[in-house]
Amino acid sequence: NVDELLDNALKLLKSVMNMPSNELFSTIGPAGRMQQLDCQFIKYIKATRGDVTEAARIAIRMLVEDEFILFEPYLTAIGTMIEYCDSVSSEEFLCDSANVKRELFSIRSLVGLKVKQHSAKVSESQSHNLDDLASLPHDRDQ
Repeated sequence: NVDELLDNALKLLKSVMNMPSNELFSTIGPAGRMQQLDCQFIKYIKATRGDVTEAARIAIRMLVEDEFILFEPYLTAIGTMIEYCDSVSSEEFLCDSANVKRELFSIRSLVGLKVKQHSAKVSESQSHNLDDLASLPHDRDQ
């Protein structure tokens, strides 16, 4: 049962949240792990219940409370907020929902561009490192 798996994952994460040396956090910190889990909750809630409002509650928490957000959870949260704007009537917004959606699309595009630029820099850096390694003298004859 996926509900149980997600609940167990949340319990596990909460039980080790104050132990940064835990193996669970060897590559990504506690906040990042929570974002990954929140991302899965968002996807699951939308896919199984079609409850965009509940998914948006999770998404907005991440967007408002977390200082840094991993790429996939960030895009999932922004996309969910865009879906939420589509799902509620204009009367429920304190401002124009079209403007909110436009801003969310703009943010999502900007993030995608930044990630592409970062990926290009990392790729370029890795190729320079490989070039540097290739130019090192090899001690095959020794």
